[in-house]
Formats: sequence, structure tokens, C-alpha cells
Amino acid sequence: MIWLVLSITVSSFLYVIFKYFEVFKINTLHAIIINYIVACITGFVAYGSVPNFEQIINADWLYYALFLGALFIFIFNIMALTSQKNGLSVAASQVKCHWLYRLLQAYGSMTSP
Repeated sequence: MIWLVLSITVSSFLYVIFKYFEVFKINTLHAIIINYIVACITGFVAYGSVPNFEQIINADWLYYALFLGALFIFIFNIMALTSQKNGLSVAASQVKCHWLYRLLQAYGSMTSP
């Protein structure tokens, strides 16, 4: 239960951070890319070693991972623009509606034709 609370808190706090990017004149795209680099380094440290570069290049999942990474960067930019242009209340409402939709979908309320 603690992980669920932490997950919701951190994902909500993300909008506040994006709002402060505008206040402190931080380039959102640069911050997102630096975050990806830090996350990659953290993953390598947690894994204990750097995977073989040749294995990664020849992996079947490489194109899917690149597409997913680009999609995440796009979504984070949209989240940042929403919180910077429309305010935190609009962004928070979107998050709550998204959680409600996923919750109803998980329980099968919206899956019937």
C-alpha cells in the first residue's frame, strides 16, 4: 500500500516540478533528456555492470524500446506544457480522470460494448 501512495504522490509532484521549470526558465526537453541519462546510469549501477553494446544493438526489442522512449519524452513534454500553460489544477484534474478511467477499465465497467 505504501508503494501505491508513493507512486501517486510522486506522479502528482511531477506536475509541480514541471510548473517550476517555467518559473526558473529551465528548458523542459533538456531536463527530460538529462533525467533519462541519469536514469540509465542509475540502472547500470543497480545492475552491476554495463551490458554488451553489441547485444543491445542486435536485440529484437531495440526498436520498440526506442519508440517507447520517444513516446515517453513526447508525453512528458505534453505534461509539462499542460501544467505550465493551463495551471496545476487542470493538470491535476487530468491525472484524476486518467486514474478513474483506468480503475473503471480494470474492473470491467467500461469494457462491455
